[in-house]
Amino acid sequence: MARRACEEMDITSRRFRIAMIAIVALGGLFIAVWRTRPVQIAWHTWRMESAYSDHTSQTPESIGGLSAIDVGEEFERFEHHRMQLVRLGVVAERRYTIRHVTSPTAESKHLLRRLFDEPPPSIFWEANYPDPPGPQGLTLWCWAKDATAWDEYIAARNVPDYRERFMGNEKE
Repeated sequence: MARRACEEMDITSRRFRIAMIAIVALGGLFIAVWRTRPVQIAWHTWRMESAYSDHTSQTPESIGGLSAIDVGEEFERFEHHRMQLVRLGVVAERRYTIRHVTSPTAESKHLLRRLFDEPPPSIFWEANYPDPPGPQGLTLWCWAKDATAWDEYIAARNVPDYRERFMGNEKE
């Protein structure tokens, strides 16, 4: 009887060791797959887009006629995943100083309004509002494949005669 108990314990011990080896092997396989670039790109893209959607679906708060969306947790998650995609090389971060367009002026307002519908696709952009007035700054994030098109777009608008070339008869 003692021998039988010992054999059962030995079988249980073997099963336990096999189960532990399987868990470690599967864990290692999961980590190896997770660390592949395509999986990381897919994950961070999905999470970035989800966080941005959550951020923009907020109900704006209105104070004195101005509306604002809280830059909170959703936006921080968006920025985190966007920067991971920059690290992976699939998103480009560009910083421009548009010397010939001073902010805040009618020209800078015109340029910034046009960024919503004219240029190559972007993920997100931010513009400075200098105090005192100065050259229009622009930081944007786009897919790496669109970075050259953005460089060309901004270079074409960084001209001394911006108002004449792009605004026509518009006052603002």
